[in-house]
Amino acid sequence: MKADFVNAFLNPVVETWRAKLSAELTFREAEPVSGVFTTDELCAVIAVSGRVEGNVFYEFPDETSLALASALSGHEKHDLDAEVFSTILNFVALITSNIPDGLGRSGFRSQVTPPVLLSRGAQVTVTHPQIWAHFDSEFGPVGVRVSVSEAAS
Repeated sequence: MKADFVNAFLNPVVETWRAKLSAELTFREAEPVSGVFTTDELCAVIAVSGRVEGNVFYEFPDETSLALASALSGHEKHDLDAEVFSTILNFVALITSNIPDGLGRSGFRSQVTPPVLLSRGAQVTVTHPQIWAHFDSEFGPVGVRVSVSEAAS
C-alpha cells in the first residue's frame, strides 16, 4: 500500500481534530492487519472509488465518542444516543470531505461516499490489505483502518 494513499486518509483526521477541537491528535502506531474484524466501538465507514478503491473505517471507543460529542455540542453527554451518533457521523464527514482533493493532488482522482455508521458487533471482511493506525488525544484514542489500493487501469 502506497504512503500517498494512507496519508491522504490519515492527515485529514489530524487536521480536522486540530481545527474543530483545538486539540492535538498524536500518532501512536500503525500495524498491518487483514481479514475479518468486529466493530466493538462506534465505527464509521466510507467507500472510495476511482483511481483508488476500497474502504476506510474510523473507530471511536465509547469514552472518545462521548468526549467528542460533549466538546462539539457544548453540553456534557453521558449516554451513547442518537445525538452522539449524529455528532460522530458529522465529524467523520468533516474529516473525509478533503480526501478527494488530497488524492487528486497526488494524481489519484477518486470519489468518497458519505460516511455510514456500522452496527456494533458487525463482522467486517476486508479483501484489501489494511493499515490500522492508532491515535491518542485528550479526548481519548481513535483508530483508522485504511484498506485501499490503486484500481486496475
